[in-house]
Amino acid sequence: MAANLTGKTALIAHGAAGLGAHVAFGLAALGANVAVSHAGQTSAAALLERRIAALGARLHVFEIDTARPGYADRLVAEVQETQGGLDIVVADATVLATPSHPQGVVPLRPADTSAAVSIARAAAPALARRGRLILVGSLLHDTEAAGASAMPALDRLARELAKAVASRDATVNLVAAGPMDVDLTEGLRADAHAALAHQCFPRLGRVEEIVAPILFLATPAASYITGATLRADGGRL
Repeated sequence: MAANLTGKTALIAHGAAGLGAHVAFGLAALGANVAVSHAGQTSAAALLERRIAALGARLHVFEIDTARPGYADRLVAEVQETQGGLDIVVADATVLATPSHPQGVVPLRPADTSAAVSIARAAAPALARRGRLILVGSLLHDTEAAGASAMPALDRLARELAKAVASRDATVNLVAAGPMDVDLTEGLRADAHAALAHQCFPRLGRVEEIVAPILFLATPAASYITGATLRADGGRL
């Protein structure tokens, strides 16, 4: 079933690069008016602008300083003021592939989780009726200290905010993402597969396999799903 998000405004926090950029492109392809925030990723934001322009759409870019107190509230207010409302928010707490990590994906860092939480808390009261707030966290390092503490915290936050926005028929959900096949060399990919033998699907997820459930949760088809954690992890056991 093809979704149509024409007339909806979406904000993808930290969405100029990595998974967020793929989500932004996917939402734009569904007709949404898309805004992304970034902290110094000017070149990546410009590239994403060109990709979305090729769809015949315009990307709205907001540069933020996460070191300044209150940045999340200011971002949400600015998007509301300039775009006329806020229907969909994606708060991404994952970190995608880098060549410096032996498994191709760096651990979830507390700072990244904190930024996503700040955006989610600021956005929840601003969501339009029947709005969508989607948190995205990483399961790759859920046995390590940062990841092990982050995922339960994101799950609790999703359930807490789901209750808070329910009176507006808005939903809040969490996508728990497994490791993604993004920007890996063949050598790094081989190392990653060796570490993924305990999954039902012993392979890295394609980025579109992580984007798809995020896009689904942003659509009207997901109107009865809230406070839930959707695992897109290849059957991590």
